[in-house]
Amino acid sequence: MLTHEETVHFQQRVDAALNDIRRALDMAAATDTGTVILDPSSVGRLSRMDALQQQAMAAGWKETLLREQRRLEAARIRLGEGSFGVCC
Repeated sequence: MLTHEETVHFQQRVDAALNDIRRALDMAAATDTGTVILDPSSVGRLSRMDALQQQAMAAGWKETLLREQRRLEAARIRLGEGSFGVCC
């Protein structure tokens, strides 16, 4: 069982981490991960492959952020219930 001070400390850390993730998700949303369209007459095959790789990396990063957001939101619920720090 956590003390009140420990609970407040962890709530602040969880809230700060969630704010960081929300900002990162906002920045990721600003970066379009739509269809990669390149003019084949002016761009080579490797440029297209690079663009597709960047797109895949951006999608993977966004998924990582969403997974971390879900984990932190679950921690916030456990903090509110008083079960944070108890093995699930």
